Amino acid sequence: MRAALKAKVCLIAIIAMVFAAIFSIGGCTKEKVIIYGELPGKVTLQAPPNRVDTVYIETPSFVWRALSGATAYYVQIASDIAFTGIIIGANVSDTVYVPTQSLNNGTYYWRVRAKNERNIWGDWSDASIWTFRINNNSNYVRLLSQTQTFGIPQDIFIEGNLAYIADGEALLTIFDVSEPESPELIGNIDTRMDDIAKGVWKRPGDNYVYVADMDAKIQIVDVSLPLDPYAMGNSSQGLDQNLEDILGVEFNDSLFILTVASGNRNLFRLYNMIYDPLPHTNPNYSVNEVLMQSDAMGLCFDTMSVYVQYHDTLKRDSTYYDYYTGRFVFIADGSTGLVILDVSLTHPFDFPDSVVNLMNGPRISGWCDSPGLALSVATKGRFAYVADDRSGLQIYRLPDTVAAYDNVTPFEANPVLISSINTSGRSKDLQLVGDYCFIADASGGLKIFNIANPYAPFFVAAYTTPYAYGIWADSNYIYIADRDQGLMIFENLLF
Repeated sequence: MRAALKAKVCLIAIIAMVFAAIFSIGGCTKEKVIIYGELPGKVTLQAPPNRVDTVYIETPSFVWRALSGATAYYVQIASDIAFTGIIIGANVSDTVYVPTQSLNNGTYYWRVRAKNERNIWGDWSDASIWTFRINNNSNYVRLLSQTQTFGIPQDIFIEGNLAYIADGEALLTIFDVSEPESPELIGNIDTRMDDIAKGVWKRPGDNYVYVADMDAKIQIVDVSLPLDPYAMGNSSQGLDQNLEDILGVEFNDSLFILTVASGNRNLFRLYNMIYDPLPHTNPNYSVNEVLMQSDAMGLCFDTMSVYVQYHDTLKRDSTYYDYYTGRFVFIADGSTGLVILDVSLTHPFDFPDSVVNLMNGPRISGWCDSPGLALSVATKGRFAYVADDRSGLQIYRLPDTVAAYDNVTPFEANPVLISSINTSGRSKDLQLVGDYCFIADASGGLKIFNIANPYAPFFVAAYTTPYAYGIWADSNYIYIADRDQGLMIFENLLF
């Protein structure tokens, strides 16, 4: 009986194994299947805007658009784009997050993902990553004062405790800035009500200020008594109109005034000034001019050591080089970009017939296009810095070689664009101090960049002003000519 029962159990087991094998072969075995819900979509970020130059508060609001079906969000803020250094991670039920901890000055990255009603989180790999900078300015600049002028200030020249402002339709306005927290308006003069003063320059220790006054040409103002500046009997000097900028250069005890003009003029002009006793253009000096390709908007002067390439016409295929320190004018030439003019007095070649008097015949020795409109230029060492309107700051490597008159200009004569920075505003004017470039960035206000390595400049600080036109900076103060706020003075904390 027991043996029969055992045999029966074995038979049942064998039959079960056979059926299992049959169903397995037929593909009828069951597998555990997990059905996932659809992942939440990508969250659209809104603020702070991506790549914004600066956020002025240490606890900015992070804002994103509501995602359909989302029940919660998770926001991450990190110090690196790989999010290995996460500073903040927070669950949020709304579409706005304000950190409870302050963020230090620096660059940050942030992203947000959503969770749906099935408690499923979106994938970080699909999330948008935005970046921004925190800058509370306290380590860099401090606003000391802002004082209205009579017109719309365009340019600034500082000498000692006096600020001379090209004040638009109000021509020239003078401030005592010995106390930057409370500058004192001490004088103003307007010789032509219908013209706009665009640039201003003063010879150190001199009693006269030179103003580029658009259609009123060069206006010369006696400021020996700053409380009562006055124009000379024949204050309008020069030949050109549409003046945009003005600069003085002293050489061999002579003063040369350099101007650039826009509109249908597009000219660079160089005048020799004489004092007998009042300053005026030298009637015995032939005015030099160079027709520019575009609206010439700004200029600067600098010396530069270069090789001069000279081809000996007596020896076929023979080229000689002389190394000397030349004098050059750098012009921000609107849509043409950066233009270099050689205004050296002589080229010291070994061949007598190759000596040329360039002060009586300035010439273009090189140029390079810019992506925007070149409005202002400054140089330092072998580099030129251009305020390029909507295209921000452009930096050029200057040439090592210029060509003699009787030789084809070599490619080395042209500057080379090496780096660009979008300043987010419209770069109008700039000033170089030490390793920093200070920019009047129109609606972007004051911008500061570190240019210690011209090939890799980087943002340092910003301060919003209504509309910054002109700038002057030194190691102690920064002066802004602002359309709405007039003269703005900042303490420079970078030095």
